[in-house]
Order: sequence, then structure tokens, then C-alpha cells
Amino acid sequence: MAIQVGNSGELKRVIEALALELVDANIAFKMHTHLVSAYEGEYGDAMREAWTFWSLTMQGHLDSAVFRLCRIYDQDDKNLGLRGLLDTIRSNQHLFSLEQFSARMQSRPQPDLLIANFELLNSAQIGVDMDYATRATNPVVDRLMAVRHNYYSHRNARDVVAERAVAETYPHMRHEVGDLLDGGLAIVNRYSTLFDLNTWSNSIVGGSDYHYVLRAMKERLDRHYAERDL
Repeated sequence: MAIQVGNSGELKRVIEALALELVDANIAFKMHTHLVSAYEGEYGDAMREAWTFWSLTMQGHLDSAVFRLCRIYDQDDKNLGLRGLLDTIRSNQHLFSLEQFSARMQSRPQPDLLIANFELLNSAQIGVDMDYATRATNPVVDRLMAVRHNYYSHRNARDVVAERAVAETYPHMRHEVGDLLDGGLAIVNRYSTLFDLNTWSNSIVGGSDYHYVLRAMKERLDRHYAERDL
């Protein structure tokens, strides 16, 4: 059963809420991967000087991304997730009509030019996107749901008793997290564009600020080594 919406304004809130969930998850995951790259690259020595902080920071960003990813790929169509959004769109295709789209564009600059970019909703594409977001038809989502049900939402007590490592029992590679985040954002942007010509970015202003901190740490450590060797 789809999320119950009665008009364009309510559907817009659903699209925006899921888009923001994806944006936040993408930002957290990008920060995690950037910090891992920094550690494996030129800033490894500096980060090891405060390893407790940096290891917890990297893990925190990864957990933040995966927790949100678990919500985004929730398999209950009534919840705010990709399946819920797609089922809602499929059940409310009249909200994507030219008439509805034109009404939404009237408050924007040069509405006639925007209306000229109108595209019809593609029912076949909805089916493709639903398959991508569904556990039964996407093995990567299936692995994510296994991790969700046995570790992130609930800790499987039998695994603990048997000393089964989570990473070995429910394998989920880091690049798969990135792939699901990219795929999810592409889906939301597809329908957000069709709905009101709006798209969402996976970047944030100041996303590279961590460089200033790491550079300062490295320069301080380099000075320390130079002074020690005098």
C-alpha cells in the first residue's frame, strides 16, 4: 500500500524528505571515504597521533551513512523509503500530468520555458526502479537488509553466542554502500525532475574542510620531527 498523499504539496514533502535523507547519507559516506583515503595516503602518520579520535570519526560517518541507507531501502511500502516513494508515485500518476506540472511552474521565473521541458511519467521506468529498490530483485539490497535486520536494527543474539563475526556473516562491501547511495539519489532525482524540475546534490559546502585540520596536524608533526633531528 502506497503512502497516502492527497495533493501535489503532500507528495512534494515526501520527495523532499527522502531526498534529504539521501543527501545526508551521501555526505556522511563521502566524508568517511575521504578520511580513509587521507589515512591511507599522506596523512596517515598525523592521524595515528590521534588515532582514537580519527578511528571513531571514520566509523561514525560510516554508521551514519548505513543507518540512513537502511531507512532509504526499507522494504515496507508504507514507510518513507524508495519503495514507498515509487509505489506512491505509481498510485498518483495524475499528479505528474501536464496540467499539474504547469500549475507548479507558475510560481517560477519564465514558467512557459519550464513547461516546455515537461516529460511524461514512464511506467516501465518505475518498474525498473522498483526492482532496483527491492530485496527480492537486487542482491545488494538483499545483503543490506540482512545487515539491517541482524546488526543495525537488531543484534542477532545467536551470532553473538556463536562468535560469528558480523562482517563475515553478513558481508557488505564499502563500495556497495556507495553504489546504493548513488542509485538511490539517481532515482529520487529522476522523479523530482519530472515533478518540479528540481534535483539534489550529494555534496556540501565545506566538504573538504577536513584538509585544513589534517594539513595543520601534518605540518606540526613535520616540524616536530625536524626539530628532533637537529
